[in-house]
Amino acid sequence: MPEMGAENSFLQTISEIALTGYVGTEIGCQFPRDPAILNKEFGRRGISAITGWISTYLNELPMWQNERAFVDHMNFLKSIGATVINTSDQSFSIQHQWNTPLSNKKVLNDDEWEVLTKGLDHLGKIAYDSGMKIVYHHHMTTTVQKTDEIDRMLAMTDPKYVSMIYDTGHLTFSGEDPIEILKKHHDRIGHVHLKNVRKPAMDKCYAENKSFLRSIPEGVFTVPGDPEGCVDFPTVFKLLDEYNYEGWLVVEAEQDPAIANPLEYAPRSGGQFIDMSIHDFDLIRWLTGSEVKELWATGGCYEFKQYKDWDDGDNVSGLMKMENDAMAFFFAGRAAAHGSHVETEIVGTRGTLRIASVPTDSLVEVMSQHGVCRECYQDFITRWHDAYITEIEEFCDCVATGRKATPGVIDGTQSTKIAFRCKESFLTDKKLTLE
Repeated sequence: MPEMGAENSFLQTISEIALTGYVGTEIGCQFPRDPAILNKEFGRRGISAITGWISTYLNELPMWQNERAFVDHMNFLKSIGATVINTSDQSFSIQHQWNTPLSNKKVLNDDEWEVLTKGLDHLGKIAYDSGMKIVYHHHMTTTVQKTDEIDRMLAMTDPKYVSMIYDTGHLTFSGEDPIEILKKHHDRIGHVHLKNVRKPAMDKCYAENKSFLRSIPEGVFTVPGDPEGCVDFPTVFKLLDEYNYEGWLVVEAEQDPAIANPLEYAPRSGGQFIDMSIHDFDLIRWLTGSEVKELWATGGCYEFKQYKDWDDGDNVSGLMKMENDAMAFFFAGRAAAHGSHVETEIVGTRGTLRIASVPTDSLVEVMSQHGVCRECYQDFITRWHDAYITEIEEFCDCVATGRKATPGVIDGTQSTKIAFRCKESFLTDKKLTLE
């Protein structure tokens, strides 16, 4: 519903995305379509373009029309760095009909299923040949909504060309079991939408046979972590970990920001510790080669006093003792007036390695028995050039040799565990163990 949040500009929206700690976003309906603008503004904030929705009408429009619109959209997404195409067929859909009740959902006949799935394979091959992939979005009030419809769509399409979006919110709202769908089709999941559902609002929608569209402003959807939601996210995350899912996890609210301001939901994701410090926890575990044994976290609200209302701080820090007796210290803040300031320092008994950014122009400084050696890159972004190349080389080598890539999902879950313990230590002012 474009009217919800229409008062928020594109720049405000993506700035709040960055402030909240997210590193990517799907392209919203209120975003500009100029790749130059998107790449410029995303780059300034360290945000990646993930994907963007396209509606196909395979049973209502000739293939040449669907193909032309699909290719245009695919090329647009490719120009902003996206690799998957969020695709949903809207033939016979009542998704955008304000007065059409949920019970009027269309059920395809055998011929219509053939048209849909052959069309998806055709478009999927076009995407595949261009280095991209369709991720099909099962959706409320469309012809692919229920478990049997998802099963049939996947059975009749080529896994090489068509994957699926796993959307916890739409599955729950449809009356399906998201956990069973995840278990059944984990090998076809190419993208994940994390959306929560308020059960009272959902039950009311069904009881009164309302339209899907009316349920949105009435608050049927919310975000993970909202205590009003009913989706079993701990099990979802556990299974995604077990199945080694490696794609994007997109958090969706789909609610009126005037009623539920997205910034007010930020602390429910863990606040500073999971928004920002989690990257430091990744580094600490990697650089020390050890797990956290004990930790203590502290902080305060020195610039943005509203964080205190959310049991969070705008600047936080912590001290850790690792299982191998190494020590680690981290600091994270949202109040650096000079911009993005990222530094890492490894202090050893025989030398020190310091990697800095602003205001020393991405300085890499090595201090050892040989003296001090300094190397500078021209800007903050350039510093990541070699890292991305190394990442791609590592991926290609894993594919070529069959070697399992590291780190894995377990590293993310372990860092998340550290983040939540830091939050607990921050709130209680107590030294804690990781367990």
